[in-house]
Amino acid sequence: MKIPLSVRGYSPTRSLQSIYENYSEYSAAGFPRKDAQFYSNCISEPIWDIPLDQVCLPGLHITQGMFTKLFDLLEASCHEWDLKLAYHYQRVSSSTFTTYSAQLQRLQAAKSELEVAKHSKETTEQLATYMVLLYGEQSNVVTQYLLQQAEEQRESVDKLEDEIAHITDELSKGFATHEGPFVKELDSTLQMLGVTRQQYFGGVFVGNHVHKSLQISSIEALCGAMVATALREIPSILSDVMVTATTFRSILAQFGRCHELYDGNYINEYNASQLAAAIPSFMESFRRAFPKATTPIKMHLLEDHALQWANRMHVGFGLLGEQGAESIHAKFNTLLSQYNTMHDKVKKLLCIVKQHFLTLSTAPHITPPKKRKQ
Repeated sequence: MKIPLSVRGYSPTRSLQSIYENYSEYSAAGFPRKDAQFYSNCISEPIWDIPLDQVCLPGLHITQGMFTKLFDLLEASCHEWDLKLAYHYQRVSSSTFTTYSAQLQRLQAAKSELEVAKHSKETTEQLATYMVLLYGEQSNVVTQYLLQQAEEQRESVDKLEDEIAHITDELSKGFATHEGPFVKELDSTLQMLGVTRQQYFGGVFVGNHVHKSLQISSIEALCGAMVATALREIPSILSDVMVTATTFRSILAQFGRCHELYDGNYINEYNASQLAAAIPSFMESFRRAFPKATTPIKMHLLEDHALQWANRMHVGFGLLGEQGAESIHAKFNTLLSQYNTMHDKVKKLLCIVKQHFLTLSTAPHITPPKKRKQ
């Protein structure tokens, strides 16, 4: 994923048939778990017989994950300026600063390792559960192996969580992340915008808050907080901070444009061409600005599959994804108030469904019928 799509090209497209073929080869080879990568990691048959090109990408999770990733990088950058500010004012000794920096780097690495370990553990546990349901816990060698792997991965996750807790405790004794003026100003700006991070689920932002934060005015406020702090605390680094702020301002705006395009209801040829230019531009800027940053799976979905979906289905993830389905509840409740006077429940529901279809239909030539004259 560190190599641009224009250089590496698309990977071979998977299908139900290819998954069945890969699994057949894997089972014929004796279920060699360590060599699963050579069978496209198809270690079990598909659970549902649904063509893969009909599965909508998780637009809400792509947006939440990508914005959280970018905000974490912005917060880490603010913390780096706090460290430089502390060293400048001799608030910590040089030896403490060196130790603190080393601990901070290990903390970031451990968090990345924990993210990968948790994903591996959850995948293995799901596969083990599926195999147990099919074959029984004692009747399949693969099940026993998966259960053993899951236990080892759980131990790895526990060790990483303990290490992260220990490092966090050590860092809190010297220079906590949220004590620095740069990070404090960033948090204050979030509160001013009415945006908060969830206490659980990895501290991600809810969908509405992400949408609010990706507005141009919000991006300007978040990036401007860095500049305002530098101007107030240490003007000598103002020019360098402005370069950092400009980088984040550009990248957040580029991702905001991607989100605006792929989250809409209808994607015509013009919007598809705009998306085809916006995604590579964002990915190029991200790789150039953060060459050492990890590349999450949600970024892979955005770069490799979002445009394919848009060109094939001509609708955004917001309509056919999970958030689109959940939003129907609110829309139906709104429409229900218009037909409350109807006594026939079947006719009432039929009118609501028809009205909802006419309102949200992706076919631009369909228009609601004109009202009759009384």
